[in-house]
Amino acid sequence: MQTLQAFVLVLAVRGAICGSAGFFCRRLLRRSWLWRAVFCVLIGATVAPACFRFWDDWVVWPASLLLMLVFEGGKNAYFAALYGAPPILLTAAVIFALWSFIIHRRGSDELHMA
Repeated sequence: MQTLQAFVLVLAVRGAICGSAGFFCRRLLRRSWLWRAVFCVLIGATVAPACFRFWDDWVVWPASLLLMLVFEGGKNAYFAALYGAPPILLTAAVIFALWSFIIHRRGSDELHMA
């Protein structure tokens, strides 16, 4: 599978999942930072690329497809966790920070629970 095909596949499948989750959970996403964080991880898994060296060439691949190698086990599991999870978490953190800043600037309707 080529890189472009992999990104199109991930964007199509995960984009549909994100779209339907955002549609059905939009009230929860607006009011709760925890649900917003979970949704940001889902978005991060959709769009985050992973870059690694393979046979003296740099390869850019969707991080979520690379992270699936964890389920295979063996030596590939450590490689996949090391190169697949950080891009997803970094992308999710940036999206969450921007989204929270925008909500804070607009006037929050988030419920604060102790």
